[in-house]
Amino acid sequence: MNKLTRRVLSLSTLLLCLAAATSAQNLTVRDIMAEPSIAGQRVDGEKLSPDGTKVVFLWNAEGRYPRDVYIVPTDGSAKPSVLLKQSSLPVPQPSPTPENKLNYGLVVRDQFVKDRDNAIGGLEWSPDSKRLIFTQNGDLFLLGVGDAKPRRLTKTQSAEFNARFVDNDRVLYQQSGNLFVLNLADASIVQLTKEADAARFIGVGNATVSKDGLMLAYTVSDSSKQRALLVPNYLNEYVEGPTFRRGWSEQKVLVIPTDGSRD
Repeated sequence: MNKLTRRVLSLSTLLLCLAAATSAQNLTVRDIMAEPSIAGQRVDGEKLSPDGTKVVFLWNAEGRYPRDVYIVPTDGSAKPSVLLKQSSLPVPQPSPTPENKLNYGLVVRDQFVKDRDNAIGGLEWSPDSKRLIFTQNGDLFLLGVGDAKPRRLTKTQSAEFNARFVDNDRVLYQQSGNLFVLNLADASIVQLTKEADAARFIGVGNATVSKDGLMLAYTVSDSSKQRALLVPNYLNEYVEGPTFRRGWSEQKVLVIPTDGSRD
């Protein structure tokens, strides 16, 4: 390759780099934040099965919301496939909200928020790696790896969250701040804790089940001595005033059996 050819190639490479840089500089905030994302969509909520043979995660092949549930074997023997489409789940009817004429033209539920409605979350495996528990709109669903559709476990006004398996037949979850265990075989429910009291700023958390599923440890946090801190949030001409609490919390650790036989 002679010197002239090398110079031509170098100049061509430089021009391509400058063109790419110029094109990148023309991107606006609206272009960057538009859906589908120009960077693609990352997987979310990935969970490895206890036996280590498969992984489930949330994703959408079109790069848009909502995310569906995918499954893939860990040995690379197959490509990821859709285990459950979000669109196959029931769409709850939102509670009617009174008209507020003093909204100052602020659209709180814009398209960005609506696209994320009815999202699937909280994927957790059963110990035998055969079933999944997950939440949608505050309700619990159970899905077998080979099932055509999930089984709905709850339909309540108060949301259930932080669901996970105690063993293959029982599910631990939280509702109204307290911890409950649902028996999948007979649909019986046992309330394990009763300390949570939002009005008194007392919360229950950090629930941890023993390996044999017989005992549960959790913390009770008393933040009633914290003080409210008002932080204004300016949205155009509209101002929100969310309140944050700051200070020390008193905590204690309690241990109870998961069958509710004693406090």
